[in-house]
Amino acid sequence: MPLEDRGAFKEIFDYFDGNNEITDRDQKFILTRLLEVKRKMLKKNDDLRKSQFINYGAFFVSLVGIILTVVFGLRLIGG
Repeated sequence: MPLEDRGAFKEIFDYFDGNNEITDRDQKFILTRLLEVKRKMLKKNDDLRKSQFINYGAFFVSLVGIILTVVFGLRLIGG
């Protein structure tokens, strides 16, 4: 888990400081922090999907480049 997310969870755990009673205010704090972590994780997931899509396209472009290099290289060598 990334450091930011661990920090958010640690903040939630430190907030209780051994207190076993959970009030409505505590529940709102926890919900707010968890929603922040969820938002960050969804953003990271979206960024990961975008980079995977870019990498997928770059693979085929490089593959076509290699094939063209071999074909035209053989033509130059063969005359």
